[in-house]
Amino acid sequence: LDVPASSIDAASAVLSQFYREEWQAGSARARVPSPPLLLSPSFAMALCLSLGLLALFIQTNEPWYDRGGVLREAVWLGQWWRLVTGSTLHADWPHVLGNCAFLLILGFGAAERFGLGLLPAIWLCTSIGGFGASLLLTEISSSVGASGGIYGLLGASAAHALKTEVSDTMRWHRRLRRIGGPALFVAATAFGEHSNIVAHLGGLGTGLLLGVVLPRKPPAVSMQLCAALATLVLLWVCWQRALSTGV
Repeated sequence: LDVPASSIDAASAVLSQFYREEWQAGSARARVPSPPLLLSPSFAMALCLSLGLLALFIQTNEPWYDRGGVLREAVWLGQWWRLVTGSTLHADWPHVLGNCAFLLILGFGAAERFGLGLLPAIWLCTSIGGFGASLLLTEISSSVGASGGIYGLLGASAAHALKTEVSDTMRWHRRLRRIGGPALFVAATAFGEHSNIVAHLGGLGTGLLLGVVLPRKPPAVSMQLCAALATLVLLWVCWQRALSTGV
């Protein structure tokens, strides 16, 4: 800052006042308490999605599994809606509680990154992708669960982070964390005795593709509403179709 010698005192006073005001404003911002977690829209959306799956599990009975599960022969005979309804079904309490917990955690982060409306849309699309991979690449006769979509959220978030945060100044270890975190999660959880590994990896791969093509910033509110509404309508239509059709 270049000022005449005669104005040094005045300039010093102005700068001192400026820095004092900035420090006071920063201190005031630091004292503002963070809102409760439940009041975070992203967390609330992920919680609603998890509780919805839990409520559906409590509601379901044997005919629902027969008509809504991803049965290989039934899907190949044209009952495509099973790819959607199967995403909302779970085999037992450990299965549904584990998936709801992971969906809450990963859904929270995905909603912050992509927006509230895209969270359920990405989850359902990647879950369908996981079941599709299983049908094409395995001989598994039946499958249910939301885990393909959960891996999809993980893949979408990782790919999107790499796309939006990679720069010449981004260090290699930060890039490694973007890839290593999902890889460790897959290695730790995907290969259980009753896990559909191909469905998990198919959902992850679908999510990686979505993370690359989705915009850098969350779309407008109108697009978020359209995505959420389309997901709900698709779920309702598919379940109506499933319950009105025999095995």
